[in-house]
Amino acid sequence: MGYNKGLISSSSSSSSSIIFSKSLLVLIIPMVFSQYSLLNYSCSVVGYYNSNYSLSLTYLMDDLCANAPKHNGFRMASWAEDPSNTIYGLALCQYDMSSEYCDTCLTDATIKLTNISCPNSRRGAIILEGDYYCLLKYSDTDFRGQLDSQIYYNLSGRSIFPGLHLCPESAMFLTNLSDNATATPDMLFATGVKETENATFYGTVQCTTDISLLDCKKCLKDAIRDLFSWCTNQIGADAFYGSCIITYRVLLK
Repeated sequence: MGYNKGLISSSSSSSSSIIFSKSLLVLIIPMVFSQYSLLNYSCSVVGYYNSNYSLSLTYLMDDLCANAPKHNGFRMASWAEDPSNTIYGLALCQYDMSSEYCDTCLTDATIKLTNISCPNSRRGAIILEGDYYCLLKYSDTDFRGQLDSQIYYNLSGRSIFPGLHLCPESAMFLTNLSDNATATPDMLFATGVKETENATFYGTVQCTTDISLLDCKKCLKDAIRDLFSWCTNQIGADAFYGSCIITYRVLLK
């Protein structure tokens, strides 16, 4: 049987045929003002040196950017111009993000990742954040459905004054949000607000929907543990892992 190049497989939060709305332009658009800040990126030390891999990457990024915003901000796909150059990708936007914001974030992430941060890399990942966040990653090995516990970004905000010990409350708040997220397997997302006498807590937790419910629970649990391993009463923190994301802020009264 002959080999048919092109899209091998794809997955979104709901099924859809592939639509290329940006074609090849997404990788050659010049840098413009962006409302999203680069939090972190990761690249492989191994590069690619042939046009087939580059073309596969171009089509893959176009697929992710075109389809993730239409399906609750999540998309997985793979592409190959030839059997030796299969490439796998995943795009994730914050679940409550509009499709327009998701499209803008992923397009910006594609440009930053493939043109600036990780040019000619066989594997790469990038995190952008503004009012919302998005994650984009690709690899020459199939990572789909596997728990990715790599820490791409983990930062605690500035500490509050001594005397207010909010770490236990913060951790419990995020644990409750994690329970809510894993109670909705089709979303694996929760956001919430908690009012106390001294502060208001805001939080968001999310997993990529390709992993199992148990892996999502583990990823979120490990992220909370890592955030509060050294409790400094921080008023906010972000933890971006390959398969889950946690963000929270505390507003003092």
